[in-house]
Amino acid sequence: LGGFRVTVPVIDMSKYLGWLRAIVEQLGVRFERRRISDLDSVEADVTVVAAGLRSPDLVRDAEPIIPRRGQIVRLENPGLTDWYVDDDAPGGLTYVIPRFDDIVCGGTDDAGNASAEHDPDIEAAILERVTAALPELRGLPIVSRGVGLRPGRSEPRIEWLTDTASPTIACYGHGGAGVSMSWGCAERVATLIRAD
Repeated sequence: LGGFRVTVPVIDMSKYLGWLRAIVEQLGVRFERRRISDLDSVEADVTVVAAGLRSPDLVRDAEPIIPRRGQIVRLENPGLTDWYVDDDAPGGLTYVIPRFDDIVCGGTDDAGNASAEHDPDIEAAILERVTAALPELRGLPIVSRGVGLRPGRSEPRIEWLTDTASPTIACYGHGGAGVSMSWGCAERVATLIRAD
């Protein structure tokens, strides 16, 4: 039996993403949402391809992007503050991450599964695992459900591309660690641009 207890920050993406967008807009970044099929239609000094699972549609890559399906269930938070993670739980990856407004319970990490459909059987298994670990979660109301497809690779790809018409950097393939790695990856991309 082993484990550890630490105090670390937890990112609540429902709040963080809006904050982050506001910060970069204040710095002059302009967002444009559109679907592109090739990089030739993009006019920019430098293009950074960070398109997740769609990245290989835009750039050549010898290594395929593998979808890594994750499913969660969010419960009402009655005041829980400590979180729990067990990578080796008998039933699979198990985590309980309290946030301001809810508790994220999970999860799954199914390599090669590209289904974005909610699976009630997987949800039942998640709830069984998390309530076995933390019985106080039993019976809490479900606030929402989520399924996400993470872009998996043996390691993230962060490099200049040599086969594009305009200056382009690849920055994708972070799997489930995108938020954790985001600041370091952004610094690496900025370093590549400054060194050019």
